[in-house]
Amino acid sequence: MSMEIEALIKAVTEEVMRRLQLPDKKMIIMGRDSEHTLRQCYQKEYQVSLYDRSERTCDILLLEEMEIAELARISLLAPMNKKEQFITDHLLEGRPTWIMKSGIKANAYKRSAKYGIRQLLQEYEEKLARFGVEFIDNPVKTVKTSKVISEQDVIKLTKNKSEFILPEGSFLTPLAKDYLQENRISIKES
Repeated sequence: MSMEIEALIKAVTEEVMRRLQLPDKKMIIMGRDSEHTLRQCYQKEYQVSLYDRSERTCDILLLEEMEIAELARISLLAPMNKKEQFITDHLLEGRPTWIMKSGIKANAYKRSAKYGIRQLLQEYEEKLARFGVEFIDNPVKTVKTSKVISEQDVIKLTKNKSEFILPEGSFLTPLAKDYLQENRISIKES
């Protein structure tokens, strides 16, 4: 082989390896993120995955939704299930925790509830803020619309499901398509 071809092969190989490198930090999203939009927002900076009970730790935790009871129990450091225990442990370890403002169910009652209830709900949120929780706006507006969805993504998203919703502008890898066909999972485009 000539030196030019070897140099070209080396340059292409280095670029492919650079692009395949995964980020060092791990982010777990607690929520549905059914259209991959949150994962798309953060995939350049973090290895992003949806929460599953086998998870033990992560660098950043993002909660897409939070029920009123969860808000109360976590603000009191009194978890009642594995999910709440994971969140509480994450906070106790001092790791960054983000909650999407739009996913806090208590916000729906800020206008209708009596003053005492509104104050209590506000206190829960303030406590979490003192614990280091950051309340964020929905970052999805800035998402790029095309994404390649791998077989591993499909496996995680279709556990116990008979249908896969393909986000607009996204593409399935050949292995992902094969997995869906082999497991008789239908594909619907959003």
